[in-house]
Amino acid sequence: MNMNQKGFSNIVLIVLIVIVLAGVVGYMALVKKSAPTEQSNNVQNVQPTPPTTTNNLPPPPVAKETSGLKTYSDNSLGFTFQYPNDYTVTEKEAAKTFYSSKGGEFWIKAVRGVSNYTLFQADGIAYKYNSANNAFELANKSPGYPASYYNPQYLKKNTSGAFYLKTNVGDAVVITTQHIFVSEEKDIVVSLNYATGQNVSEHGIDLSKNKVAGEMQKIVDSFSFNP
Repeated sequence: MNMNQKGFSNIVLIVLIVIVLAGVVGYMALVKKSAPTEQSNNVQNVQPTPPTTTNNLPPPPVAKETSGLKTYSDNSLGFTFQYPNDYTVTEKEAAKTFYSSKGGEFWIKAVRGVSNYTLFQADGIAYKYNSANNAFELANKSPGYPASYYNPQYLKKNTSGAFYLKTNVGDAVVITTQHIFVSEEKDIVVSLNYATGQNVSEHGIDLSKNKVAGEMQKIVDSFSFNP
């Protein structure tokens, strides 16, 4: 090989080396540039799981209470009513008495057997319940009784859907007001009663100022027989 050929070969070798080095450098630069882009794409595709929160959940249900009232329930006979919470309950001779230190008193009495129940009025006048008319009717009929005694005493419905008869019995000293509820289905009679007049009760209540007289209608309207 002469000198001209040797010099030409060296030039070609140098050019090849430069081309190879440029290719290597370019490849490395391309790899380095594409790596963050791919990593960035991977990060964007990952959706973070939102934390569990209870801010949007509805509040738990709260039991409703009737302010200022208590509920009396007789589960054996199946009836319920509400009364002011300042009353205390006592029991004597199958009757429960509710009395208040603020000057009120009433009592309830419940009996089984609608057909056997007798409602006595003044002068011993007796009435029996007639389901056909939903009324109490004169039982011991007599020619000497005034015509008004023969009029049926119809029951009416309270706001809770129970039927009752309101009646008064007594004398010049004390008058007892009765609210008599009848359930043929349960075969029971329940009476809610209070007294007014010139007397003092066993619990020291001045009956001339018996405050339950102004509260009884709400008690009566809350009365219901259990389903």
